[in-house]
Amino acid sequence: SEAQQKLEQESMESALKSELSVLNEDLERKLVELQQEHEATLEKEAKDYLLKQEELKKVIEDKETTIVNLEHKHTEDLKSVEQDLMKRMQEIRKELEEVSEEKNKLLRLNETLQLEKAEFLAVMDQRLTVSQQVDEDSRELREKVKFLEEQLNELR
Repeated sequence: SEAQQKLEQESMESALKSELSVLNEDLERKLVELQQEHEATLEKEAKDYLLKQEELKKVIEDKETTIVNLEHKHTEDLKSVEQDLMKRMQEIRKELEEVSEEKNKLLRLNETLQLEKAEFLAVMDQRLTVSQQVDEDSRELREKVKFLEEQLNELR
């Protein structure tokens, strides 16, 4: 009976070892499958990441190109505005010079007119004086003529 128990125990141990071996094989197979699935998932995620990274690189390059183009256009616009301002400043300077020349001409003309006015007023004053003198002389002559007419009438 002890030998039978030993045989049963050995048989049970053998069955357990066999079952354990099958379980180990299943476990190893499942581990390999899981590892393969994990590697495939990692590979797919890596590919997705690289694709997204490439897309982002392209977006960044496009944005950088846009920025460079905008900076270039802005620089060109600024140069154009600066040239327009310089041109307008030159025009304004020229206009100011012309206005200054006109002002100087008008000031000289005004001086000439003031001198002519003073001369005219002096001549008019002189004429008034002459006219007053003529009036006075004429009155005196009329008085003399009247006096002489009276004397002539008395003599007749």
